[in-house]
Order: sequence, then structure tokens, then C-alpha cells
Amino acid sequence: MSRDLIRATERGVEEIWGQEQVLWSNKYRYAGRTDMVGIWKGKPTIIDFKTSKKKKNQKQITDYYIQGCAYAVAHNEMYGTGIQDVAIIMTIDGDDPIVFEKSAIPFLPLLKNRRAEFDKLQRAQDS
Repeated sequence: MSRDLIRATERGVEEIWGQEQVLWSNKYRYAGRTDMVGIWKGKPTIIDFKTSKKKKNQKQITDYYIQGCAYAVAHNEMYGTGIQDVAIIMTIDGDDPIVFEKSAIPFLPLLKNRRAEFDKLQRAQDS
């Protein structure tokens, strides 16, 4: 699976800006560590690696796109890079990897909603 992941990554990565890079957003108050950030097929992109036992489709990976959007927002906030794209490279047991590519922009409202829900849960727990 590792070799498949490397081959799939090599097809799109043109430049690597960072790997396992710690990112945070002061505006939205979260932090995380992205797998890779750089130029993917000519565009600044958050690149995330996933493994799966079965093939998945776009609808099944919304959470992955929200995570990628969070990393893009944090990277843009920290470095002013203007990242708007997410690439998810998924290796699958016994099958070829799948590469999912989307704009992060449509996932920003979902990210904001998740953050608001987290704050609501925290307030409820604290009271």
C-alpha cells in the first residue's frame, strides 16, 4: 500500500512546502497536523493521506474535506498562502488508490458549523 500511495502522490505533487506540519487557527481556535501541503497539479493544496479497507465515494468522505478545509484555513491564516484546494489520496486494501480533489471553499460553512457545535457542547459540559 505504501508504494501505491507514493506512486499516486508522485502523479500530482509538483512542490512540497511541508509534511506533518502543525497548523492552527487563532480565528476559529483549533489546531492540527496536515500530512502534506504544497503544489498539486499547479495549485496550492492541502494533501491528505487516508487508508481504507473498501472503496469510498465523494459522499462518504465529507469529513475528510472538512478536515482539509480546516488545514487550508489555518495555513492561509498563518502564511497567507491562499490555499483553496484539497487532495485526498486514499489507499485501499487490494485495490488501486483513489485520488479525490475538490475545492475547500464549499466546506467552510460546514467547518464553521462544526466549530460552533463544539463550542455549544463545551458550554453545556461546563454548566
